[in-house]
Amino acid sequence: MAAADAYSAGAHRPDGAGKQIDRRTFARWLIDKAPGALYCLDTEGTVSVWPRSVERMFGWARDEVLGRRIPTIPESEWSHAAELFQRVLERGHVDGRLVKQQRRNGEIIPTLVWVCPIVEAGAVTGLAVFTSDNCESTQLYRDLEQAHATIERVVSLAHIAIFSHDVVHNRPIFGTGTEQLYGYSEQEFMADGDLWRRVIHPEDRALVPDKLPADGSLKLEYRVLRKDGQERWLEVTLYPRSNGEYLPAVVDGLAMDITDRKEHQRRLQEMAYTDPLTSLPNQSQFHEDLNQAIQQAGDGGKFGVLFVDFDGFKDVNDTFGHQFGDKVLGRIGALLKQCASENVRVYRMGGDEFTVLATGVDEERDVMELAQAILDRFQSPLWLGSEDRLTLHCSIGASIYPDHGDHAQALLRHADVAMYFAKESGGQRCVLYSPQLATGAKDSLLLYDALVEALRREEFCLYYQPKIDMASGRLSGVEALIRWHSPAHGMVSPDGFIPVAEQSGLIWDIGNWVLEAACRQSRAWQEQGLPAIRVSVNVSMVQLEHPGFLTVLKRVLNDTGLDPRCLELEITESAFVNRLEHVANVIEQVSSLGVAVSVDDFGVGYSSLKYLAHIRADELKVDQSFIQGLDDNPRAAQIVSGIIQMAHALGMRVVAEGVEHEEQLQRLRQCGCDEAQGYLFLEPQPGDKFEWFYSHRLAADPSAPPTSPPAAWETAAAAPPTVPSPPLEPATFEAEEPESARSDSAEFGS
Repeated sequence: MAAADAYSAGAHRPDGAGKQIDRRTFARWLIDKAPGALYCLDTEGTVSVWPRSVERMFGWARDEVLGRRIPTIPESEWSHAAELFQRVLERGHVDGRLVKQQRRNGEIIPTLVWVCPIVEAGAVTGLAVFTSDNCESTQLYRDLEQAHATIERVVSLAHIAIFSHDVVHNRPIFGTGTEQLYGYSEQEFMADGDLWRRVIHPEDRALVPDKLPADGSLKLEYRVLRKDGQERWLEVTLYPRSNGEYLPAVVDGLAMDITDRKEHQRRLQEMAYTDPLTSLPNQSQFHEDLNQAIQQAGDGGKFGVLFVDFDGFKDVNDTFGHQFGDKVLGRIGALLKQCASENVRVYRMGGDEFTVLATGVDEERDVMELAQAILDRFQSPLWLGSEDRLTLHCSIGASIYPDHGDHAQALLRHADVAMYFAKESGGQRCVLYSPQLATGAKDSLLLYDALVEALRREEFCLYYQPKIDMASGRLSGVEALIRWHSPAHGMVSPDGFIPVAEQSGLIWDIGNWVLEAACRQSRAWQEQGLPAIRVSVNVSMVQLEHPGFLTVLKRVLNDTGLDPRCLELEITESAFVNRLEHVANVIEQVSSLGVAVSVDDFGVGYSSLKYLAHIRADELKVDQSFIQGLDDNPRAAQIVSGIIQMAHALGMRVVAEGVEHEEQLQRLRQCGCDEAQGYLFLEPQPGDKFEWFYSHRLAADPSAPPTSPPAAWETAAAAPPTVPSPPLEPATFEAEEPESARSDSAEFGS
């Protein structure tokens, strides 16, 4: 106000004879009277203007400082001040900071310094420096600097960058943490408004839109190329702001380095889609690539599918062991990988089965030439390191899109059928699929199609056969057995379709259906008031080898609400022979859930005491072939008795399968058998008929409310009976035929 009054008094006199004051004189007067101190420096940092206000604040006279370096800044602070001056010279806009300065008498005072560029003819010719020792302003700025320092520490620790960009003038406003993410300093970003876009990886620049949304936020993930050449992944979140005139006018942003996260995702992806033994893409990757090839081929494109299987590989495993077999598979994978190219990709489906996807082919001849090249690679013995050599040949089946199928399932199935025809024709050859292939392969194909439809139409059903406790004569458990009610063939036993289901991989879906249906039925019986008993479900080796088996098991138990102690999984002993370590690990995890495990068909072809010592089984089922021999073969009784004693010593209960006569039952009781199952008690029945048997014949107490599983189930085994056993009264349901005459003894039930 004083300056304005003085200017008015001098510029407009009452008599009207105004005298205009010189601008330089007024500016000098204004600077001298200012509450702070304002002085000027040239571009070399020496003092060019030193008003009286500065003399009053610091004590140095004008003649002492003009043309010299500013004396108010001590050596300890000079680097900070010089950095501030240099920053303003380079950027060309106002900047400030707290600087400790000294008076002529040596007193150190905290000051707030603002530096403004002096621009003449478009060039910076000097600096105007305003210094204030106002305590309130200085403290406010100190707080602001501390907050900024805190932000910088957080940004550094979190590996992020915070920035603001003026969209209207295309210039950065503020940035911190940019150097650790991009390798470029904040000054470099400030000096170059387009640098942020140029550092984006050329392949990812299209991910960043030219126009940002008017409101809300935008999250992007893209790669950047650091100043040192490193490639890094960033997650950038943009927040547009308006200034009332432009929208958006300013964009605030947060950038985070997610390179480690992306690498972790890549490794997980690689693990999910790569076979660990051969490092080839696995079955999941094949199906994805096959479907993608169909989409890309369109109407006029063609490509080929090869199904490769190695002749006699099972004999390699049986003769030399699975460790050697894995070594062979690794060498096979390496040789097949040599056949890969830009248009040819090789996959391992499992076991000794491989597939090849050949895109960009024009004729059948191209596919057959590729197949012949693969056959030729295995004409010479495989070198396995050291002195190991092995001659192994393969059989190949081929199908071509769209000639042999317009969807993935058909192409793979037809290549598989052609491969089996090549194998049946002597092996070491490639066969191209045609509808006129061998009748057996055609029948298998038709059966496969029928099984797919059976799953879709829900044609499968479960039959139930009881297990009887030989000590009490009461119902102790039930086995769920699958049947197929085919519209064309009537009721089909497991022997008629399980082998094809296992060979094709459909057993995974069928087995999961059996597991869920049996658990749901068992839970329903309990909710009707029937006592809790164990339901046994047969599990295929294909299911045990599947990485998702335990997940499915947990989901079924959770969805159905069945107590895990009310479920038992039956595994044939042949499963232990080929994959003992894997199966033992699965059984260990199954047991940890509270689910019981039974060794089924014990004594058929693969009996070995070795695997019994490695697995945690609760029950052992003696195959019916031994039980049938009890009638006329004394040695059979001795074998059965020995099996029972061994199982009891290992803490396992023993179930006798296929009991048909009272004499067999008495012999088994004398041997100390725990439970019996067979036509003597009841042939397999559908759920409604078995429910009557469950509730009226052998339930522990038909009038009792639902109970939790018996306490005895908490232990892995029960001691053999030592008290006289009551007579077991056979059921009076009419049997279709003696169990010994039936051939449906496949893994999924009899």
